[in-house]
Amino acid sequence: MNSLSLTPSRKDLKTLSKSTSDGTLRTRSSVCLRPRRTSTPDEEWCSVVDGLHEAFALSGKVSPNHPAAACLQGRDVRKLIHVVDGKGNWEPGAYTRTPLVVGEAFTAMLLCWSPGAESPVHAHSDRDTGVQSNCFMLILEGELTETTYEPDTISSGEVHGPGHSHLLAAGSTGYINDSYGVHKVGNQTDHRAMSLHVYAPGWSAVSLYEEATDAGGAPIDIDSWGDF
Repeated sequence: MNSLSLTPSRKDLKTLSKSTSDGTLRTRSSVCLRPRRTSTPDEEWCSVVDGLHEAFALSGKVSPNHPAAACLQGRDVRKLIHVVDGKGNWEPGAYTRTPLVVGEAFTAMLLCWSPGAESPVHAHSDRDTGVQSNCFMLILEGELTETTYEPDTISSGEVHGPGHSHLLAAGSTGYINDSYGVHKVGNQTDHRAMSLHVYAPGWSAVSLYEEATDAGGAPIDIDSWGDF
């Protein structure tokens, strides 16, 4: 069984929070409230980040009802794109991951999806420690297809059957943890897509699963998987 690493390969770890003159991060105390309609892009982004910090300070549970979910819902993704666009990396036919915020309880990453890019099928428990993780998604730009595979379709490092696929448009949110199964995400359009993924707690590496055959019975080419 292969594994996916969360360690960045092309960009240094960074946050989009402002820092003080001595290099330490400036933190603000706030509640997870929607910014006013006239908020700036920076205010919208700070509302997301501050809300996530507070949500995970309140609860470390792995649950779709975690308060962090509310921090991603109903966001003005155009404002968020204004802040994060240019922070990621684009590669033809692949997707890349760039850490934006690394906290004690979560890691937020920007994923850039070129047309045709698709992740492998993967889990969300740390491969080495077995600690389960939440995975929250917010689609910032474009459209992504998520395909999920229930636990009873997984055996011997493979997933069996076509899974359940659905479209996620810009502004949509998603959630998964290993009690629901595993999933893959891809950009099946001719246009680029971006998404914000929040892993809580963060992980070092997760397990990957092979799709034994495609719809026509041919083996899947695992060498076409993204940037790892």
